[in-house]
Amino acid sequence: MTVSLIICTYKRQKWVENLLKSIPEQTVMPNEIIIVDASPEKIDYSIPKDLEINLIKSDKMQLTYQKNLGLDKANGDFIFFLDDDLLLDKNYIEETLRVFKEDSVNRIGAVSGYITNQWGDSSNNPGLVMRIAKLLGIYDGNYSPGTVSTSGIFIELNRMQPFSGVKKTDFVPGGCTAFRKDVFERNRPPLVINKYGGEDKAFSRMISIDWEMCVCGDAKVEHFSAPGGARQTDYSETRSTVKFNLFIQKTYGRLNQSTLQLRLYYILTALRMYLISFVMFLSIIKIKKSKQWFMQATGYLVGAMLIN
Repeated sequence: MTVSLIICTYKRQKWVENLLKSIPEQTVMPNEIIIVDASPEKIDYSIPKDLEINLIKSDKMQLTYQKNLGLDKANGDFIFFLDDDLLLDKNYIEETLRVFKEDSVNRIGAVSGYITNQWGDSSNNPGLVMRIAKLLGIYDGNYSPGTVSTSGIFIELNRMQPFSGVKKTDFVPGGCTAFRKDVFERNRPPLVINKYGGEDKAFSRMISIDWEMCVCGDAKVEHFSAPGGARQTDYSETRSTVKFNLFIQKTYGRLNQSTLQLRLYYILTALRMYLISFVMFLSIIKIKKSKQWFMQATGYLVGAMLIN
């Protein structure tokens, strides 16, 4: 079982070096490490002793484009996509491979690690928008983390509580997930997703016809959501989120490919955020936060109203 690690990055030298430091501590070592760097300047990374790095220069700062460049060079039986701002638990690779080994029928195509410092939010129960969406028939799921409703609403993985073993999901995150090499024979990260965010969900829906996906609670990582990199503004990021999720529903929707319910969901989300933003503004001490919520809400609303 050979392993390739692909790390896509853009102007985040210290975070890449932090990630690289955790690799020699792995109980199972990768066979190759590929860094796909879209930084405009040449970066001389400090590389731990005994690690060999295949550094690929990308002419475009686009996550799906960079991932495809890495795939073109990867030789492993299992391909790990790692965000550049991760820190790996020493058993991460070993526990991930264990899931594949125990899958005797080779149905599992993707195994995500568990993000210890961002998941397990027990306070993040279904809020007012989700309850209204459920009441109006806009959302027809069961609120379970890692699921996608037929209306195209993704329930994020941050509500998944810590556990040991494996839990099946409808999608996996793009930054701490391993795939069988065979997955990429028919599918590649979609270049139409050309901004940060959304490519993981689109790719998950692409491969879900042929493969099962899961999260391994014993393959632990930390994710620091470092500033900079390819992140967008509050407005453009939420607008892109809506745009790409509408694309996913329209292209890969199950049972129906209507985007009406999904648009209504984002309009409800925007209205709630506008209300919260207004309350923050009145408090005076949270004016900066009020602006952030206002711009995010506007991104959701504009995205939901646009005809793609």
